[in-house]
Amino acid sequence: MKYEHVFYTTKYDNLRIEFLFLHISQEVGWRAYILNDINYKRCSVLRSADWRFTHRLFEADDRRYIDKTRSYPFVCWTSVVRDLEIIRNVAAVWAELTAYYIRNGGTFAENQPKLAKQGII
Repeated sequence: MKYEHVFYTTKYDNLRIEFLFLHISQEVGWRAYILNDINYKRCSVLRSADWRFTHRLFEADDRRYIDKTRSYPFVCWTSVVRDLEIIRNVAAVWAELTAYYIRNGGTFAENQPKLAKQGII
């Protein structure tokens, strides 16, 4: 199995995320697993850690690729990622949107144009 283990620090140095990029198969492609816990309520108790707001998915019990005893979240992405460089970029965008969400709230869809306009993503 092909993989890459990296740490990503967001542009404003307020969030550091440990990723494991793992190539599952040709059908599944690459996944960006999030190995560290993220405190979504650090700036506001109103922030939700629900997967719908944070764009994280979890493996089914019978599909655990990293650790058979624990399910790690991975970045939710709508298409199959077949290239390592693309999953690196997906993870970086997710990390920046996550950091912004923790600080300011809002949805990823609302925040994406703001960060793009600022040149962050």
